[in-house]
Amino acid sequence: MSKVDEPSWAGFPSNAKYYDITATLVDGDLTPEALGPFVAAPANVETSLIELDFVFDGLNRLDGAGKVQSHMVSFKVQYREIGTVDWTTESHDFTEATRDQFGRTITINLPKKMAVEVQVERTSYQEDNFRLSEKIRWTGLRAELPAATSYAGGTTIAFKIRGTNALSSSAENKLNVVPTRKLLCMDENGEFTDFKATSDISAAMYEICKSVGHTDEQIDMDELYRLHQTWAGRGDEFNGVFDNESTLWEALKRVLAVGFAEPTLDFGQIIPVRDEPRTTLNQMYSSDNILANSWKMSAETIKSSEPDGVEVEYFSKKLSRISSGITPILWIEIDISLRSSIITLTTPSLGEASTAFLIKLLNKVKHKRSSAITVQLSGASKCMAIADS
Repeated sequence: MSKVDEPSWAGFPSNAKYYDITATLVDGDLTPEALGPFVAAPANVETSLIELDFVFDGLNRLDGAGKVQSHMVSFKVQYREIGTVDWTTESHDFTEATRDQFGRTITINLPKKMAVEVQVERTSYQEDNFRLSEKIRWTGLRAELPAATSYAGGTTIAFKIRGTNALSSSAENKLNVVPTRKLLCMDENGEFTDFKATSDISAAMYEICKSVGHTDEQIDMDELYRLHQTWAGRGDEFNGVFDNESTLWEALKRVLAVGFAEPTLDFGQIIPVRDEPRTTLNQMYSSDNILANSWKMSAETIKSSEPDGVEVEYFSKKLSRISSGITPILWIEIDISLRSSIITLTTPSLGEASTAFLIKLLNKVKHKRSSAITVQLSGASKCMAIADS
């Protein structure tokens, strides 16, 4: 035997003889150890109802004949509001006569809504006896939380689905929406003040920059406002989906690409630069500031081996999936010395917008006789005529 909580006791002498000793605690102050406390709800969230789950690997007592008899275990649940001292105690007993594993749930209605913490303490003595099966495990603690009826800045949708044998895991791919995110948009003064659903390129770029901690001073707001007006006038939009991790720079490149622009960095400031005609010359180059034989220019005409079409992959709003198509490249050669007033072109099936664009190009052809030119599109979905050329 060894010393227990008594430093002054030197223990039994080394020449002592030991015999079988049985000790019984008649009226001691043995205090069971509580399990916990654990917080039942998230931080700063109050609840009025808690539930505790317990699992038993059987609960029984075997008699002398090996028959299963009922047995009882007792424990108490203590809870209190976080920040207080006193515990509220509830005592519970479980009695069963089974070797099978089973579980029980205890529901406690709190006197008021509170941020609560819980601990559990076993009060019945757990004997070391092979005839007893009385091990109890506390496996779960949950709280009833207030249900959110709305989410700031977001829109929710509910579906009612009837469960049948035909319902499988693939059903989750049958529900699709075409959402438009709400972002801060530029007003007429070039400031981001309007919070609304938008597909503006400028709003997407601004949101991405702000989400990583950039300030307005780190963005060229004047240039962004100028390009915003250009994009809005052209109807350019960004309707992309970010469903994978990416870097800030790659995300900006993807957003600005639909507006024929790309991000640049100048002294720590992000500046969007668009590929467009320039009216101001930034630098003049002449023989005075160009090294001799350092500048060369080459040009190639169209080759017969070049592809006749471009395959485009895009995310269809109507179909809610990736679609693709081949856009034909149409080259038109018109001899303006033609005396005939009818021009016939054989083209693939074109949509109304593509047909109108093609005829708009042909309208620019000046006929020598200054008479009307009739354009017939053979094989197109529509034949359209134009008036004065």
